[in-house]
Amino acid sequence: MNTSLNSVCLIPVLLILLSINLISCDDDGAKKITINGNVENATAEVTATVNGREVDRTATNSNGDFQIIVPNGFNDVLLRFVTLDFEVARIFKTTPDSKVNLVVSIEPDLITIIGWQILQGRIKLSGSDTFLFEETEVDFSINGRSNDCIRTKSDSFFEITVKSVTLANCGVGVRTEGTSDVIFQTDEDINLTARSDGIRSRNDSFVRLTADNSIFVSSDRENGIRAQETSVVRVEPTNTCTIFGANKAINAGSNATIDPDGCTLVDG
Repeated sequence: MNTSLNSVCLIPVLLILLSINLISCDDDGAKKITINGNVENATAEVTATVNGREVDRTATNSNGDFQIIVPNGFNDVLLRFVTLDFEVARIFKTTPDSKVNLVVSIEPDLITIIGWQILQGRIKLSGSDTFLFEETEVDFSINGRSNDCIRTKSDSFFEITVKSVTLANCGVGVRTEGTSDVIFQTDEDINLTARSDGIRSRNDSFVRLTADNSIFVSSDRENGIRAQETSVVRVEPTNTCTIFGANKAINAGSNATIDPDGCTLVDG
């Protein structure tokens, strides 16, 4: 009798301990963003502040390399570099589920960006999700690892304005459905390579690629761009543009619109 009663009494205690452990696991397992950086011309102490709170602090090694960890999400990260002679700071933006490679040089009152790359995780948007990012010094890239690089559904909205875009090793490069929108604006190039369709739009969705330099879209097995139903895809290069598809460069349904704006179309 006592053994049964003790067992019953232990159940709530075990449940409490289990929930504490679960909460701890969630907290410890929270996603973070890693900024791998290099200061080309100095050694410095580096601090990162998000929303007025210092989230990490480190120092460069003798080669100027440093690593900073910040919370996951769309953040304005204030990086402050302190040397023996001066300190200087500026804001660097992050996107959810990404890594950042950053190379800078510093001097009093000036941070010069040598290279700033965001290695973005695959993007899936649905419902009324939005992904909005603008930073014209960023090279933005996604490695799909044979999965869709960007997929949007329903009324979701994706728009980025950056220096360049590279979508590589995608299953489908950009897949849109419903009334979703995907918009790229770059100061330099857009490069998109996929195993299946480079761009595949359905329903009443919309895709626009605008580059102040060149655009390249390629499919190893299917179509460079495939549009179905009443979807619309527009490609707007300033300089050269090539769309390649192992099947067709562009493949539009009877009510869909693909506007390649003078691109060279290459059928496989």
